[in-house]
Amino acid sequence: MSSVAKAFAEHRREQIIRPRPQSVPNPSSPLLPWLAVRHGEQPPIMLQLRFRVGSFRSFAYSDLREIYFRDAGHVELGVFGMSPKIITLAGRNLRELAEYLGSGLVYWIEESDPRTLDVPEASPWIDEIRIEELRSS
Repeated sequence: MSSVAKAFAEHRREQIIRPRPQSVPNPSSPLLPWLAVRHGEQPPIMLQLRFRVGSFRSFAYSDLREIYFRDAGHVELGVFGMSPKIITLAGRNLRELAEYLGSGLVYWIEESDPRTLDVPEASPWIDEIRIEELRSS
């Protein structure tokens, strides 16, 4: 009977269903201008763009139709929701961001603060986020 009690103790519900892990900033990793999904987290439904002035704008991932990666400092997103838009991310070292966006794994992207000192040249950086509406002629 003790082996049966031990088996039940090993397979309790609390151990099988665990809460989602909370994102914990890692001080040893460089500060990125985006937050991607970590192991075990649910993929986001919307992508949030955070601007230097403190405002933000969100877009549904279901409206993201195209990702154009020109070079390491230029990514364009084609969003076709209520009105078609082109979102341009200009900066440096954005290849990893383009790959995460293609998989729908980015919670938010923010413009980097130009007053930030001591940012290594190899670190990702977003100078500007532009949103342009496409107008039909």
